[in-house]
Amino acid sequence: MLLLAVLGATALSSLPSLSFTVPPDGHKFGSSVVVDDCDRAEAQFGCASRLLLAGHDKEGVEAMRSAAAGGDNRARRALGLMLIRGEYLPRDQAEAVRWFLSAAGHGDRASMAILATLYRDGIGTAPDPRKAALWQSRAAR
Repeated sequence: MLLLAVLGATALSSLPSLSFTVPPDGHKFGSSVVVDDCDRAEAQFGCASRLLLAGHDKEGVEAMRSAAAGGDNRARRALGLMLIRGEYLPRDQAEAVRWFLSAAGHGDRASMAILATLYRDGIGTAPDPRKAALWQSRAAR
């Protein structure tokens, strides 16, 4: 059991880190949050990123979920990373796999590579070398 815990920790450390790049669109955070463009689907990921970076976790996660529901693969992948690591959200590795599958199913190669690792190491799912190889192959295309 201890060996599985160590292997799981090693596999998690090989996943990409959760980081956000904030687009330079003139929005600033201070005592009040300015998020004029958060209703535009194409701007929701940037808005969510800014909120999270400014420490507005609840609003940032809500905006990230909205962006993901609107079809933004970056947001789907970010939610997967949040859930797999327990950052901004409680750790839920099975739910993380669902977000990565959603992004990968819409062509996100980074999520495909992450899925290869998760299936290889059995994180959030049962180990499945066949699925790991499939996702690795798709990510490499």
